[in-house]
Amino acid sequence: MSAPKLSVVIATFNRPLSLRRLLAQLGDQTLSAADYEVIVVDDGSAEELPAELRHASAPFASLILL
Repeated sequence: MSAPKLSVVIATFNRPLSLRRLLAQLGDQTLSAADYEVIVVDDGSAEELPAELRHASAPFASLILL
């Protein structure tokens, strides 16, 4: 697999529902899924990101949760 052409970086804090919705919307983009990756940075949320987000299969080149 070649390197993605685009990286989308999302900073989040205590917004798991909004993050879930945003990731779903990114998956619906017209850009080929192999052409972009998504990097989510959780800035010390009170609750850990839900397990379903941590272990979700992504429709884009990669989903990195930090």
